[in-house]
Amino acid sequence: MKVTLRQLRVFEAVVRLGSVTRAAEDLHMSQSAASTALKEFQSALDRPALFKRAGRTLIATQEARAIHALALNAINVAKDIESPEHVGELKGTIFIGATHQIAEQILPSLLNEFRRLHPQVQINLFVGGTEEIIIRLSNLDIEIALMEAVTRAPDTRMIAWRRAHWTIFTAPSHPLAKKRKITFADIERCEWAIPPRSSATNVRLVMALEGYVEKFKIAFEINNNITLREIVKGGTTIGLLPDYLIAEDVKNKRLVPLKVDRLNVESTLFIVVRTSLNRSRLFTKFMEFLEQRADK
Repeated sequence: MKVTLRQLRVFEAVVRLGSVTRAAEDLHMSQSAASTALKEFQSALDRPALFKRAGRTLIATQEARAIHALALNAINVAKDIESPEHVGELKGTIFIGATHQIAEQILPSLLNEFRRLHPQVQINLFVGGTEEIIIRLSNLDIEIALMEAVTRAPDTRMIAWRRAHWTIFTAPSHPLAKKRKITFADIERCEWAIPPRSSATNVRLVMALEGYVEKFKIAFEINNNITLREIVKGGTTIGLLPDYLIAEDVKNKRLVPLKVDRLNVESTLFIVVRTSLNRSRLFTKFMEFLEQRADK
């Protein structure tokens, strides 16, 4: 038995809605027809246990979630065939993953802008650490990843998207805030609020100051950027974060960037995609949208 587009649509709706009844309503078909299509789909794949029941809700297994991403991709491609690019409004759901830093400060305005351009599109955003994002991309839970770190995961392609400049910063009440020329000796005397030692931010800080600062006085180790900024606002510590994470606080004079002589810290933000997936019209349009807003 071959998998049909009708079966894929029922399976996708059941995963998304957690119920055959709700899937049938969503697809404007009878419950018995939807139930039959789902059984036929599982039989065609020879996978009878793609869902676990919790009361009246059907919960997709990890395998089902991976198949769901492929099913959604196939459905979107079918929609493109049924509705060529020059006809009809852009519709569908796109699944995105982003690391905390990008999700906090860059994506909200971009996603709102994309939705204003294409109001029929639904955006599913997962926010997590780099490893979580890569796992979800590998499992096909997401189609596009936005992250800072380089990955060597198989079947992925990395696209350099934006350059990020990093700044040492502090509160207006800190002794260094009003000093015009700041040396590495000044920095060495300060206490730091930094991310955990195993984090990419911590490694970047150590590498940037290697040979200039021998010892760091660490007052706080914090794995959350928002909390780190708030701690630094207390006026006793300094921190290092990308400019886009402190821009609003600098604008409102809640934080002060410190201009340290000979210090230049940069990083690259990447778009990461699977190389083997078919490209739906929605995927293509969203990628074009991101690339048009590179380094802005």
